[in-house]
Amino acid sequence: MIYSGRLNFNCGVMGSNKSVSIIIQAYNLNRDGIGTRILKPSVDTRSDKIWSRALGKGIPCEIVSKINVKDFKDDKEHPAIIIDEGQFLTREDVENLATLADEYDKMIDIYGLLADRNQKLFPGSQALLEVGAHFVQMISVKCNVFGCCRDATHHVYFNPDTGLPEFGGGHIKIGSDAFKSVCRQHYRYIRKALLPWEKVR
Repeated sequence: MIYSGRLNFNCGVMGSNKSVSIIIQAYNLNRDGIGTRILKPSVDTRSDKIWSRALGKGIPCEIVSKINVKDFKDDKEHPAIIIDEGQFLTREDVENLATLADEYDKMIDIYGLLADRNQKLFPGSQALLEVGAHFVQMISVKCNVFGCCRDATHHVYFNPDTGLPEFGGGHIKIGSDAFKSVCRQHYRYIRKALLPWEKVR
């Protein structure tokens, strides 16, 4: 018997075109005749689509408040599941997704952020790492500091009214242009006020 079940976590900072990857993967799976359900947590209230600003298009998705095994285990027409904004999953959600991958042979790919603007792992991302995703991939994008060629790994929030960086506070506001993605070194420089803000694009 061939087992195709998997639980993969594709994580990247804001602006790393995760939505583009989702749209392409969904297209490829459907082209190959593999039925796919596309989901995102209900905390994302922007729309009922996975929207890519880079492509200028979106694809429909299901809005879910909870992942229940019974809602997916007998769905033979859709062996694949793609989830956006995976950082907002709960520990129970991740455990149930692992059950679907291991016991019901579901092919599950999750996309999301790894850490918030305070350098803390999101609960969903932490659960995926602890439960043991089969494969964890970092989706890379270059640092937003002009001239930097390193990969971005951190988020910085710039207050839209003052233009100044702010630290602390809550997690990340979905879809906000006030967040910039920078490498670790420039994140530390910005925190220590060693870098002119205008260099951050």
